[in-house]
Amino acid sequence: MNHLSEPHHLHLQRNQVASFACDSTLMVRVKTGRVWLTAYDTKADHWIAAGESMVLPASQHFVLQAEDRFTSVELRPIEQSRAKTWLAMLLHFLRLPQTSA
Repeated sequence: MNHLSEPHHLHLQRNQVASFACDSTLMVRVKTGRVWLTAYDTKADHWIAAGESMVLPASQHFVLQAEDRFTSVELRPIEQSRAKTWLAMLLHFLRLPQTSA
């Protein structure tokens, strides 16, 4: 198992497995191919394809497996303060415009 503290790029072959843990929130982004991802703290499995990403909460231990012959994955820890700022910005932009009656 690898412990992440800075961005990491993986290049995996079909059926190759990687296991990671991260103390901060983690962005998993699939650049090419497709991966199966499971986290030990949940019972849910996830399929993430090229162009898709998933955010994992802090203190997660997870395993991913490449499903395609050439798979490229970016793992990027996100500082809690940056994650909260990003979420606040997203919520701000998702608000519907106020209308006066």
